[in-house]
Amino acid sequence: MTLQQFRALLLTADPAATRYEADNRLDGDYTIWRETRRIGPSADGRWAGGWRVYVDRFTRTENDSTAAAILQALESSDEIAVEYLVDPVEDGYIHHIYECDVA
Repeated sequence: MTLQQFRALLLTADPAATRYEADNRLDGDYTIWRETRRIGPSADGRWAGGWRVYVDRFTRTENDSTAAAILQALESSDEIAVEYLVDPVEDGYIHHIYECDVA
């Protein structure tokens, strides 16, 4: 799966998701994503792996439907392994963290 395909999948769950930055929407709920490193094997100067990608959903809504839709979309792909965590933060947001290995 390419990063463009990952983005397209994520946008099915949250059409307002942005890459790297929150696009100055810090007053409401928002989703950001970013790749952090390449993963997997390489040999003979060729890389045959995928990407480690983080998706962060910040919301003040308990049981946020967009957070659930993101998890469902990520888990629906055979090319993504996802670890899901929730971390409440001090400013009232609930931080949903999706750590993904994208093949």
